[in-house]
Amino acid sequence: MPTDLASGPKYGVRASFRSRLAAALSLTTGIDALASLSSLEREGSPTLPPREGDINVFGQPPGSDYTADSWRTSITNVGPYAHAGVKFGPLTATPGVRADAFLIEGDRNTPRAGRAPGLGFSRLETAIAPRFKARWEVTPRVSFYATYGTYHQAPEPEDLSAVFGTPDLALERATHMTLGESLRITPTLSADVVAFKSTAVLTTSNPRPATMASSGYAVIQCFVPSKIGV
Repeated sequence: MPTDLASGPKYGVRASFRSRLAAALSLTTGIDALASLSSLEREGSPTLPPREGDINVFGQPPGSDYTADSWRTSITNVGPYAHAGVKFGPLTATPGVRADAFLIEGDRNTPRAGRAPGLGFSRLETAIAPRFKARWEVTPRVSFYATYGTYHQAPEPEDLSAVFGTPDLALERATHMTLGESLRITPTLSADVVAFKSTAVLTTSNPRPATMASSGYAVIQCFVPSKIGV
């Protein structure tokens, strides 16, 4: 049986400020916050569907075990960030950094056992994410760019069950790198060709984290800026 997620309240806010420090230097700072409350229930086989990182075989029948769990979670993320834009003739460099703080809380750290009182969990995890982008304008219509960045994410509420998951899962981490070319076809139409490489380290219910990687995939995107108002 899939996890039954009772939708809870979600809150989000974001603020940013951009200032020009010099003719070729600008600075953008900001902060965003996101909070979510979840109430979940699940019953069925503890091994199917398989958890992230579990060894499984396609078509594997469910085991004879049957269990159930209900739990509540609260996840709050606050992340200040800053990035600077530095222009050297046709080259623009944009270094930046983001600092994340995740408050992860739940009402059960261990499975229910008789009439024993439940023990919850609350932990604060932090992460620093550097990012960088460089853009070279070869002509007014053709430019090349490269980006690099690391990103972090809290575990999903569905994976924090003391029975079907692991309450002490760590943050998920991903690294993205791209190389691209942008062509301005008309003043209102541009096309991009992008090659990227992405590596993600996922938290799992197993002692070892799972690593996923993809690369060498090119996409073509067309952008038509929209104008609002007259």
